[in-house]
Amino acid sequence: MNCSDTETDFRMPNLWTCQWNDGVIPFVYNFYLSNPGRLRTLVKKGIDFLEMRSCLQFKERDPKQLRRIANYTYIFYTYSGVLESCCFRFFSKKQGRRVVLISPLCSLPEEVAHVTLHGLGLDHSRGSPFQEEQTKNVLFNYRFQCENMTTKYTTFYTKLELPAWRTGTGEELSGRMLTALPEVRLLRQTLLIQNQTI
Repeated sequence: MNCSDTETDFRMPNLWTCQWNDGVIPFVYNFYLSNPGRLRTLVKKGIDFLEMRSCLQFKERDPKQLRRIANYTYIFYTYSGVLESCCFRFFSKKQGRRVVLISPLCSLPEEVAHVTLHGLGLDHSRGSPFQEEQTKNVLFNYRFQCENMTTKYTTFYTKLELPAWRTGTGEELSGRMLTALPEVRLLRQTLLIQNQTI
C-alpha cells in the first residue's frame, strides 16, 4: 500500500502508519496456536471495547493474502501461556506485521485494548499512562469516518469517576482508564492488599 507519512497528522504517534489514516485497522490471528479460540474470544472483547469507545474500526483479514502485500501494516494477535504482562510493544518499524501478545495476565477487555494501542504505536514509560493528546488523536482523529464521535468522545472522558474495580458495582471501566492501565493495575493490587489486611 503506497502512501506518504507526510499525509499523517503530526499529532499521531511516531510509529503510526499512514496506511491507517482512515481509522481502519487490519488484523489477523495466529492460527498456529493449540487453542486459537481463546485468543479470538479475548481479542474480540478488546476490539469491541475500543470500537464502542472510539472511532477506530478493526477489520479481520486473510493472513495468506497479507503476506503477499509488500510493506502492508497490520496487527498480528498471538497468545503466550507465560504469566507475563502484555504491556509491551513488540515491533520497531512503521510498516509490516505488528505483533500484539496476549498473555494470561492480559485477559480483561481493557487490557487487550491497552496492548492493542501499543500495537497502534502508542507508548508510555513504566507506570505512566499513554500521552493523553496522542491517545485522543488515535481514538478520535478528525479524518476517521465516525458515527457518534461527539458521544463517544464525551463518554470516554466522563465515566472516569466510578470504575468497577473501585466501587465493586460491576460497572464497566471507563475508556480513559485504558490509557492509564499500569496505574490502574497498581491501584487495583493495592486495594486488594488493603482488603485482605482489614
